[in-house]
Amino acid sequence: MQDERPTRPGEAVACDLFSYGKGEYLVIVDKYIGWSEIKQFGQGVSTADVKATPLPAHPLTFNKVDQRRLCKANQKVAKLRNQANERYNSGASELPKLKIGDVVQVQHATQKRWDLLGEVIEIDKRGRSYYICTEMGRLYWRNRQYLRPFIAPEHEGKGGEAEKIEKKEDSDSSAKREPRRSQRKRQEPLRYKEK
Repeated sequence: MQDERPTRPGEAVACDLFSYGKGEYLVIVDKYIGWSEIKQFGQGVSTADVKATPLPAHPLTFNKVDQRRLCKANQKVAKLRNQANERYNSGASELPKLKIGDVVQVQHATQKRWDLLGEVIEIDKRGRSYYICTEMGRLYWRNRQYLRPFIAPEHEGKGGEAEKIEKKEDSDSSAKREPRRSQRKRQEPLRYKEK
């Protein structure tokens, strides 16, 4: 069973006496910030030695705490944290999940081009990162934002080459035609007319 995580320094402190070699030592650890202090004693440890150990706390830390003020402060911190998260995520959108076996385009890390093709072979337990195997056999571990599903180009009709030739001939014949002129009667703009 795990203890609750402390909410401020000095709330949960652990200490231990031990001997190493010919000396005796006292170690004190603050669980909130991970601060530790080790003090060496001579042959024995007295109560006065333990009390004289420097603690990482201001004397006011040990005064009584008004629980109502502390509770309000914690609520305010939680509210501000939620507001910051909402502002930060306001423009975020959830990308659709990929499945194992999906063919994807991978954005190149330095060139920022989408020129790598690969297949999803493993998904992170949180579902945001994917293990990709490319056509060349290289393996990449990428976040979902650097992957996009690959959509194969549609196949051409039965007469693919013939259609291309016909389209080319149509474009050549249109290039030889005279440009179309409007039949609208043109008038001189009012700003150029003399008054």
